[in-house]
Amino acid sequence: MMQQQLWDAHRADEAKARAIDRVEAGASQQWRDAALSAVWNVAATRQTFTTDDVWVRIDDSAVVAEPRAMGAVMRKARAEGYIQPTDEFRLSQRVASHRRPLRVWESKVIWI
Repeated sequence: MMQQQLWDAHRADEAKARAIDRVEAGASQQWRDAALSAVWNVAATRQTFTTDDVWVRIDDSAVVAEPRAMGAVMRKARAEGYIQPTDEFRLSQRVASHRRPLRVWESKVIWI
């Protein structure tokens, strides 16, 4: 029985969604708005990008209470239809991220 609790893709997806919801709640609305705006700005100027590119564009006045909330911001941007994930990953350049792999996102913003 214990083995089934450890290996269940559906339950793992649900746990992931709950964790993202928790960290989103820990971030201020000001920061979430600034981060979502930064995602839009990056998507409007680049075909592909990572969250490293988004972090560079977040307004310095937006206090980061919960930096893990970037996942919630990217989830919202995806739900709003202006980005989609790719299968590609790049190593982060941010010191705080310790060179961990970051998903590459594709812009769905209409380029003029």
